[in-house]
Amino acid sequence: MNLDHIQARIRPRSEWEAIDLGFVFAREWFWPLWRAWVMLALPVFMIAHVFFWQNIWLAAVVLWWFKPLYEQPLLFILSRRLFNEQVDDSYLRRHLWSIVRPQLWANLSWRRFSLHRSFDNPVAMLEGLSGEHRKQRLKLLRRQQHLSGWLTLFGIHIETLFNLSLIAFVSMLTPDTSGMLELSDFFDVLSENYQVASWLGNVAYFLSLSVLAPFYVAGGFSLYLYSRVKLEGWEIEIAFRQMRQRLQKNRAMPLLFFISALLAGGLLPADRVWAQADAVHPVELDATDARQLIKEVLQQKDFGESHLVTRYRIGGIDDNESVDAPDWLRSLIEWLINASADDASAQAATAARILEVALWLGVLLLILVVWKKFSPQLRGLLSGRSAPSEKKPAQAQATLLSEQLALDSLPADITAEVQRSIAAGQLRQALSLLYRGSLQALIEQGGMEIPRAATEADCVALVARKRPQEEAQFFVLLTRHWLKQAYGHVEPAREDIEQLLQPWQQYFVAR
Repeated sequence: MNLDHIQARIRPRSEWEAIDLGFVFAREWFWPLWRAWVMLALPVFMIAHVFFWQNIWLAAVVLWWFKPLYEQPLLFILSRRLFNEQVDDSYLRRHLWSIVRPQLWANLSWRRFSLHRSFDNPVAMLEGLSGEHRKQRLKLLRRQQHLSGWLTLFGIHIETLFNLSLIAFVSMLTPDTSGMLELSDFFDVLSENYQVASWLGNVAYFLSLSVLAPFYVAGGFSLYLYSRVKLEGWEIEIAFRQMRQRLQKNRAMPLLFFISALLAGGLLPADRVWAQADAVHPVELDATDARQLIKEVLQQKDFGESHLVTRYRIGGIDDNESVDAPDWLRSLIEWLINASADDASAQAATAARILEVALWLGVLLLILVVWKKFSPQLRGLLSGRSAPSEKKPAQAQATLLSEQLALDSLPADITAEVQRSIAAGQLRQALSLLYRGSLQALIEQGGMEIPRAATEADCVALVARKRPQEEAQFFVLLTRHWLKQAYGHVEPAREDIEQLLQPWQQYFVAR
């Protein structure tokens, strides 16, 4: 996935706006999407009529049931064309089975009635997730949208209206000896000819599905896309990439400026340069003469003047300027002036009273802070019951960092599961097990308290403070591999996982 080649403007969008963008994709690439849909749907449609030629309505049911099968190539084309990768019909025919095969049985069985099909399919097809990982990923992505079910319901109603419109259009084109058939008469004719009505309804249904399928798949794909944009901050990454490109283009500017300055200096006549140098005659002074000269300059009137003010005056108002102030303000100023003119003992008494009030206010504020911070303990102490502990058990921290970690779903024997994943080539899953298993060991066996909102960097800092140095260094190495996989989408190498497994067993298993 190269964000530099993306064909849409990535920015935060509302859910309805994201669906509308998906419809724009469908209009822009309609014919490739329509041909890919017909490539699979038409053979299924014809075979179903061969098998159910006596019960034509069953052919329509088969066509409807296999809709997830026809939608996989459309999703594949959208995911490639969005990043400016062209996919022709010959490529689809060669790789058709590898495109539709992932989780096909699940899509045609227990997931068939899901209203979120258009949104859920990209997680399985494009991210390759299944089982518990797929469930956790969908749970995270669905927080960013709530319209995928409504998209399915709207699609069903539009398909029905389009289907009825096609049948009505055929009735309008059917001639009669007395003119055009009325719509009610046309339906009466169809009711008397069951086979004709069934074939006509199935053909209209096939056409309506073929027209609306690109829009339905593209709308769900766009919802999925912008859920990831909100979650992963694609627009920020694209802005940084564009900034880097601009900086690389302008890298030669300082060198060009330096060369221009040299050329400009070379073009200046030499006699003019020496004449300018000769025109400068510095004055040489010793320290005593310099101090005297500075003193004389500072005594000049241009450097300002100073005078002593021995009475109160409102700033910015001249002595001779009359001030139109309210009576209460004049009384307050006079009271302040008279109070300042009192003897020293009266001023000391006033200051003592002010200090006493400030101290009482400070004591009251301290009592409020202590009560707010320790109110559960104090209430328990006053009532004779022990205060409830605010410490949460280690199991309550199973959702730290993010719900993707799912510490409570780890297998009992992590080492055996990691070895099995390495043998099966599932390196991402193996690294995820190692990282999540280390966090589980730190919480349950190491007694560490990791906050729910802690990041990977926070976990590294906690381990560095509370665990031995060698264990902390290994955890830093493990976290670095995890960050490359989780946020950089860089799949780890088999050798890296095998090298991490042995010290991981030493620090997080054999305790």
